[in-house]
Amino acid sequence: MYQHARAIDANRRREFLQQEKCQQAIGDNSRRDFCQQAKSQQAIDWQWPHENSRTTVLEIFALWRKLDSRMSRMRMFALRT
Repeated sequence: MYQHARAIDANRRREFLQQEKCQQAIGDNSRRDFCQQAKSQQAIDWQWPHENSRTTVLEIFALWRKLDSRMSRMRMFALRT
């Protein structure tokens, strides 16, 4: 009877340790997934303002060119009259 109880306890401990290992593996995997997602999000967060600012700079230069060409046309017209 005593040996039987010890065998049951040993099996329970083994099962418990196996469950602990599985939980640890799940935790490690989810941490790894989270870190990967965080890295991807960081890359997106870092890249977006740069793309946005680059577009904005290009738009500013395009508007400046338009304005500059209009101003030069106005100057030419003013010089003729």
